[in-house]
Amino acid sequence: MTRPTQKLCFDFIAGETMAVSHEPPAYAGSLDPSLFRFETHVTGGAGWVAIAFRIFRTILTRTPDVVVSNEYRRAFLVNLALILTRSRAPHLVLGMNLSARPIVSRHSVIQRLIDRIFARSSAIVVHSTKEAEFFTELHHLPVGRFCFGHWGFDLPLTDSDRFDSEAKPFVCMIGRNNRDLETFADAVQRAGIAGIAVVPGYMHLDPALEKGLKIYRDLPMADCISCIRNAAANVTLLRDGSRGAGHITVVTAMHLGIPQIYSKTEVLREYFPSDAFGTAVPIGDAAAASEAILQVLKAHDAPDLDTSADARRAFARTWLSHDSGSRRIAAVFLAMLENRALALTDPEWDRWLAQNISAPQRAVAVS
Repeated sequence: MTRPTQKLCFDFIAGETMAVSHEPPAYAGSLDPSLFRFETHVTGGAGWVAIAFRIFRTILTRTPDVVVSNEYRRAFLVNLALILTRSRAPHLVLGMNLSARPIVSRHSVIQRLIDRIFARSSAIVVHSTKEAEFFTELHHLPVGRFCFGHWGFDLPLTDSDRFDSEAKPFVCMIGRNNRDLETFADAVQRAGIAGIAVVPGYMHLDPALEKGLKIYRDLPMADCISCIRNAAANVTLLRDGSRGAGHITVVTAMHLGIPQIYSKTEVLREYFPSDAFGTAVPIGDAAAASEAILQVLKAHDAPDLDTSADARRAFARTWLSHDSGSRRIAAVFLAMLENRALALTDPEWDRWLAQNISAPQRAVAVS
């Protein structure tokens, strides 16, 4: 019996340099290894012209059977390369997210061209259903092109004790994209509690923030996990709800079972389907965030504290894990190759909501 020919799959990701790896991506573990051969192309450490040329040359000279990209701008460049090389390779975009300015033009003709380039994507995985709505409106993409999958990972085995000796209690906010540090600083001052923020080294902060918060820059992941693990609450306050943000820290805190306070936005709704998982506060409302912090501190000695933490961890194991995320991407990957339509949400997720979350809360989670 003749063995099927392996399909050559290129995965274009962001990074600090230009490099090629033959290590299969995480989702490949849920696929038949006899059917696919993966190459991961790291594209970074250079300007966008150099990155675009590298992607174009790779697709032109290597003629992949399938292409996967991670990140909004790389997805655009991969689509452009596929069009210019007349490649018929299906293109899966993973984690399409707008962390910087969108690719748009005030000129209608140019905007239509941009939208057509984005439309070359065969399937797009987003980490919130709101992002599917957003990109559908921004680039006039078909709704059926999108599939939602939770952002998921497992806590690393390596550990850090960096914040074990930090004076407690404190609350923390970690991240860069769309974070509202001003409201966070105001909230912790109102609550009379220490606030720790972990931000990128390049982020410019108002000197007043430096006085009101304890600021750390460019901490490794293990130290960030230590910060969240030792905090009374993980706080994720966003400036607006128009772009995906906060998923990584929210998922990390859920795995740790830590109480969470977050901005009531549609980009986070699938991560907090139950009120037991976190407390939502209006965007920009320092008073509400402060009250939520005080309620967390008040509940610290409650008899059901461990039960609540266990419920958060159980949710994370089920929907926010490496395996669950990989299975969802693999399902979309195969459906794309087989030209099968997929619903925006995973039917298993819909069933889980129906079985585990009360009707009023479920309506909020899927609305």
